[in-house]
Amino acid sequence: MNTTYVKVEASVEVRKEVLSCTLGTVKILRDYESFQKLRKKKAQTYVILKKQMKGLQENLQELRGKVPEIEQTMKVAEVKKENVKKPSVPRNDLDKLNLELRELEKRLKTL
Repeated sequence: MNTTYVKVEASVEVRKEVLSCTLGTVKILRDYESFQKLRKKKAQTYVILKKQMKGLQENLQELRGKVPEIEQTMKVAEVKKENVKKPSVPRNDLDKLNLELRELEKRLKTL
């Protein structure tokens, strides 16, 4: 076996560069590993959420089957809420001034 040696100029600097690159690679691998753990935890959380949602839907169906008249009363309450007008709330100074001006005009008309 024929071995050839080559002299490396500024070998200390080359070693430092190789070590810094290696440390960067190790940091990237560590970050990737934490990312994979986070991804796995997210998937597990989604599975748990799906199970809970399925259970809630089953419970809701069971409740609707036992008490169907509640749905009708809820619809009546929603219709009543829609008929109520909300007072206009001024958003800025100009709206406030316009609102005050309208109130003063109403008072003058009643005099």
